[in-house]
Amino acid sequence: MSLFFPTLKTLLCLLFLLFSVKSFALPVDWKGTFGIDTTVIDNYTRTDDQIITSGGGSQGIDRANDAVNDASFQTYIFRLNPSIIVNDSATLFFDITTGYGSGGYLGQGTETTGNNTGGSPGSENVGNVIYNYNTYRSALNARQMYVKLYSDTATYTLGRQALHWGMGAVLNDGRNLGDRHGSIEDGVKADINIGNFSLSPYYMKIDSGETLDKKDDIKHSGISLLYNSVERDLIFGILYSVRKVRENSDNLKGVGGNNLGSAEVKMTNIYVEKGWGKFDFKLEIPILEGEIGRVYNANDVNSYKARAFLTSMKYDLNAKWAVKVDGGYVSGDQGEQSTQFEALYLNPNFQVANLLWRYNLYAVENATSQENIFDSYITNTSYAKLTGIYSTEKWTWSLGALWAKANETASSGLDAFNHQTNTTFTTTSGVNQSDDLGIEIDANFVYQWNTNVAVNGGLGYHMVGDYFKFTNNTTEQNIKNTYAATLQAIIAF
Repeated sequence: MSLFFPTLKTLLCLLFLLFSVKSFALPVDWKGTFGIDTTVIDNYTRTDDQIITSGGGSQGIDRANDAVNDASFQTYIFRLNPSIIVNDSATLFFDITTGYGSGGYLGQGTETTGNNTGGSPGSENVGNVIYNYNTYRSALNARQMYVKLYSDTATYTLGRQALHWGMGAVLNDGRNLGDRHGSIEDGVKADINIGNFSLSPYYMKIDSGETLDKKDDIKHSGISLLYNSVERDLIFGILYSVRKVRENSDNLKGVGGNNLGSAEVKMTNIYVEKGWGKFDFKLEIPILEGEIGRVYNANDVNSYKARAFLTSMKYDLNAKWAVKVDGGYVSGDQGEQSTQFEALYLNPNFQVANLLWRYNLYAVENATSQENIFDSYITNTSYAKLTGIYSTEKWTWSLGALWAKANETASSGLDAFNHQTNTTFTTTSGVNQSDDLGIEIDANFVYQWNTNVAVNGGLGYHMVGDYFKFTNNTTEQNIKNTYAATLQAIIAF
């Protein structure tokens, strides 16, 4: 045995050298993103009330009586995106990251050591005040790993890849530097270009479960047709896709914790982008229909019908000043059990405000693996935002005002749906919920320190609407305005 180990080591070293020599012969393009940010949210519960009843549809956010009503956290983003050119016909692409959401919280280690009293590692004692070490064991993950094969007629993408469509309202690949999520699935996609037209069919497998008997299969297939004319400054496209979940799947749950079971949701997504000189216009209309499974209980299969209408318009007044208008409608659910489900949740990368919808405030007191502060979605709302933008060579400043209301609210004696907690409830007799989500004032800046480094910050002040007073009780909670401030340094290389 003593002779075997040196031989094995020698063989491994030879293999490493061979692969290293081969790898040096292949061009590798290294790209990536690294960012550090700090955020403060004042009065994240939107009230000074100490005791909140969060069940039964209440908009209250639970916190302990002595808990601080402010949130403060620092996070990081890390993405390494190497690409290896195999030859003229094939290139490998990777998206390597760590933690959840392309990063994690600063200071959140998985184990502590340095106990000087003989106790078990991580024990709370006076020694750990001085000698306390965070040992991070969050491994690097290949969030994306795919190959592109180039031919005369099409480009084929095989492997774990991100899908994107339109403004990124539903399918979003996380292309912006600060994005933390991505519509990442395993499969094959073809991009066929004919003049100004591009036809892109794809077939994806989202979840195969822990067995190979197909019981947990979740599949996604679709095809898109896109017209892109530079001469006309026009992009127009339509995407049709189908997501299927098998009857025996236990990966997706209804509001009561029951298995959703069989589901088949079809999406038709229309996208338009048009420019007229200084004016740019974007429109995305996702329409989802089909069967979504047993949402409310384990017995009744619910149909699905959800809509969103989203637009963004920008007009350049001159070389430095611009005006931007964002507007949208995202359907919500009425909560009427044994009927169709109508709520649409947009991709968490798609955000229009600095505070409203941007953060999962329930994660402040429960920042575990099941709760993340950035798992938050625009849903059940109609909104409009007006923003003024001032730009120089290195600076970009913006100031905007957002108005929003809820499309579905709780009404006396009727069933309703809590879109923040995904729960159904019956509204107390004589109690009604306001649809006023409030008004938010946002201020942002971006300082381009150099080609690769940028410093940006934002401030959002939310004048909280009466929608958040609702407790499903005759006694409403006293709402209070809240604000969020964030500062980030980000490097793109």
